[in-house]
Amino acid sequence: MMINRRNFFLAMPLLLAACVQTQQLNETVASSLRITEVAVATSVERENTALPKGVIVDQVRSDVSGVLKRQNPNGTRPVRLNVNIHQFYIANAAAGALLGSSSSNIGTTMTLVDVKTGESVGEPFKVYGSTEARPTMFGALAIKKPQEELAVISADLAANAMIAIFGE
Repeated sequence: MMINRRNFFLAMPLLLAACVQTQQLNETVASSLRITEVAVATSVERENTALPKGVIVDQVRSDVSGVLKRQNPNGTRPVRLNVNIHQFYIANAAAGALLGSSSSNIGTTMTLVDVKTGESVGEPFKVYGSTEARPTMFGALAIKKPQEELAVISADLAANAMIAIFGE
């Protein structure tokens, strides 16, 4: 069992690093949208996390909102972006040295809702954020403080959310 869990944690950063975000909405629909609200919640149940879940939620809300509210300010259809954080891992140097992997990552499901009608716009879509892969014990030396790791994965998530909605 421990070997499988170890392999899972070793493979996760590589899988996330291999993912390239693509636009999830029809370009015509996306061109009409204007993000006016960003609501962030988490369905992560574990209590023992590197940072309080509220700090993670607030950072994601700030970064995603900051990026997306600047996109397409002339859009004619105001929408709210709902973000559910379903997974996150903030790397730490000790675990990185022990497991041989030291990448922080976050996984979300996002939905768009028309502010006026309450109707969903498109289907829910997955968006991820991560640090660069830092394999081996030497990679563990590059791990930053938890708040700095969060800043990197949250900024990456915000950039990927922009691509998922509006394209490149």
